[in-house]
Amino acid sequence: MRLKGRVVPGAMRGGMLIEKFYFRIKALLGFEPFKGTLNIKLEKPVEIEDFTTKTVDHILLDGRRMIEVYLAPAVLHVPVGGKMYDHESWAVRFAAPHQQKDLIEIIDKEKLEEKLNLKEGTELEITLFEQRKPEKGPPGMGLMRRIYGRESRLSI
Repeated sequence: MRLKGRVVPGAMRGGMLIEKFYFRIKALLGFEPFKGTLNIKLEKPVEIEDFTTKTVDHILLDGRRMIEVYLAPAVLHVPVGGKMYDHESWAVRFAAPHQQKDLIEIIDKEKLEEKLNLKEGTELEITLFEQRKPEKGPPGMGLMRRIYGRESRLSI
């Protein structure tokens, strides 16, 4: 999905959140992320969960999974000298109740504002790649798989 947006100033909390999850993000993405984010205000809201390929999560004591960070591969299309420059990076959305659906944060190895010469108000496009959702089994199948594993037959 290709979306239009513009660079906006952030609430200055992206760096703190990257710092909090730094080692987990580094292990998931395979690079050391810059401790800050590029904030892009989209023309329309988007559910990043539909594009997510990696998550920072943990299992609660009752067995439920709690996701704290959604990560999705993204390509920024930035106008440079009349041409479009494509830059691969990662879209991130921290799981917080106050997160705006029309605001997306981008993380990369370097500070993107400097690398791509982006200023507040710069218009750009971003491509997110929709992920196929796993098929759900019948109700209760998740519990059965956790108890018995993925084996489909019983061995006697």
